[in-house]
Amino acid sequence: MSRTKSPSVGKKDADIDILEKMSLWESIEKKYISSERRYRLLAENITDVIWTLDSELTFSYISPSVFTMRGYSVEEAMMQSLDDAFTPSSVLVIKKVLQEEMDFHQNPEIKNAPGKILELDQLCKNGSIINTETRLTRFYNDETDDFGFIGVTRDVTERKRIAEQLKQSDLLASLGKMTAGIAHEVNNPLGSILLFSEMLTKSHVSSDMKKDLSVIHDEAKRAAKVMSDLLTYSLGCKNKVERVDIISILNKVLDMRLYAETVRNINVSIRLSDDPAYVYGDSSQLIQVFMNILLNAEEALEENNGGTINISIVKTQEWVKVSIADDGLGIPKENLSQIFYPFFSTKRIGQGAGLGLSSCYGIVTSHGGLIRAENNA
Repeated sequence: MSRTKSPSVGKKDADIDILEKMSLWESIEKKYISSERRYRLLAENITDVIWTLDSELTFSYISPSVFTMRGYSVEEAMMQSLDDAFTPSSVLVIKKVLQEEMDFHQNPEIKNAPGKILELDQLCKNGSIINTETRLTRFYNDETDDFGFIGVTRDVTERKRIAEQLKQSDLLASLGKMTAGIAHEVNNPLGSILLFSEMLTKSHVSSDMKKDLSVIHDEAKRAAKVMSDLLTYSLGCKNKVERVDIISILNKVLDMRLYAETVRNINVSIRLSDDPAYVYGDSSQLIQVFMNILLNAEEALEENNGGTINISIVKTQEWVKVSIADDGLGIPKENLSQIFYPFFSTKRIGQGAGLGLSSCYGIVTSHGGLIRAENNA
């Protein structure tokens, strides 16, 4: 007696097979969704900006951190072109690299290329420019047979500023050692000139000779002052270090400059604490620092027939920060990094030796402090 296979058994096996496949796809889908959420969570909370470009060089994704970095919302940033997002010089750099990567894409043997690190300047919504470091990588999509670019951008503005300050400090330290040697060598013959010119002036010589000797003595004194400023810059010339009130010292300098500032139509806006701001230092040297900086501010405003000098002091647990700013024309960008160099001056010949701010640098650093200049013009 022959038996036939029950059709219900085959149907049951097929149903089980379908259920197993559905279960497998559901598992894969859950893992995909979980993975996507994980990567999206990472992209949306990282401080770096993650962005992608399609093959038409149009932004296809930008992480929310763009708002913190550049001030634009994601929607605003997505509407921008490369020309809108980067400075002109940086646009040339990134477009050149992108074109090279697009040319590589024509080679069928090259799919995903290694990333490149670019230093680019980006434009912010408030008009400022930030320095960024961007890792740019080309990726290939097998499913769409197309390619795009992924970028990870980090704001390195502060890092570059600190590196530039360290570089400048090293240079100034080298200049300090050199100028100290020069000052010591020149001081010896200057001392002899001062001594003998004074002795000859007191001897029995003609009145005309005394006038000539007086000129020699005065010029030697001027040269000695320059050498003294050089030593102050290079060595700091620490003298009497004691606990002093910065606010009291600053007020003393302001009192000394009050008449000159009034005559020059200069207004001084002061934001100082009522409480003392104590530091350890040499009061006479700190007076010299504030005097030099104020004189520079006054000279800058004199060109505009007056203006305002803003002075403020901020105290923290470890530091006392003194800010002195004027609303003059500002310092040309090309000069900003050189203003603390000895003998650097933009004044006409004979109006300054270019040692005022370099002396300030020497005094402040010898006190364990920091001094820097910014241009807000």
